[in-house]
Amino acid sequence: MLSEERHKIKNHIKYQKIYDRYLSKSKKHLDFGCGFGFFPYMLACEYPTMKVIGIERRREEIANGKKRYNARNLTLIVSNKIIGKFDTISCFNVLHEIVGDLNTYLKGFCSHLNPHGKIIIYDFRKVSKKKFKKFQLNPLVQELRKNKIFKKKDLDEEYKEHNKWNIKQFVSMLEKAGFKKREIKTEEVHLFYVGERK
Repeated sequence: MLSEERHKIKNHIKYQKIYDRYLSKSKKHLDFGCGFGFFPYMLACEYPTMKVIGIERRREEIANGKKRYNARNLTLIVSNKIIGKFDTISCFNVLHEIVGDLNTYLKGFCSHLNPHGKIIIYDFRKVSKKKFKKFQLNPLVQELRKNKIFKKKDLDEEYKEHNKWNIKQFVSMLEKAGFKKREIKTEEVHLFYVGERK
């Protein structure tokens, strides 16, 4: 199993109760920036009555994902644009990579959610350089680098790219896009946010 998949399973299990609370009644779910599609595949298996769509802009990742992950209720698509309406949207370790106007993307997420739809975000948060360096030296992160899942960059470049928002800034940004906070948790260098369309 790929290191990336082990990492996603670990995070999935850690937040399982939260997922169940917000996803168990969802009929249609979108995973934005799904990579190979492992996380939407896990959701499709776990919630067989839910229609799960994963979108990713990198064609080769979706091509590989389609060979690996098959479920009756799963669709993997090459795109960076959302089409349709969803009950829930997830976005994991993607927001910090968006080039351009992030607010446009966030408002787009909101407009593609049904009334009271939920968004689940897992991404980096602003921490000290010392804390970020410690995270980078974690054996799992080192393994992901070795397997070229993460691009190798200078630590200062990585720090600048990944440390964009503190909690207050992040919540404010989502509120301006049309979400109200339902739940937020922090860990080492990440945050886990659940918002509801206002």
